Formats: sequence, structure tokens, C-alpha cells
Amino acid sequence: MFQQVRDIVEKRGIDIGYEPIDEDWTLKIEELNNNEN
Repeated sequence: MFQQVRDIVEKRGIDIGYEPIDEDWTLKIEELNNNEN
């Protein structure tokens, strides 16, 4: 699951560039990662 999310985020990162939304994605990734552990 985490790998899928990371792939989506990386693709979105390429599409939108580095904007404030990346910070929101980072928080969501950290939450998902913490939930897995």
C-alpha cells in the first residue's frame, strides 16, 4: 500500500512541481507510514 501511495505522490510531484500541496502529501504519507508500523 505504501509503495502505491509513494508512486502516486512521485507522479503528482512531477505533474504539479513542488508546491505547498507537497507538504500536505508528506503529512498524509507520514500518517500512512505510522499506521503500518
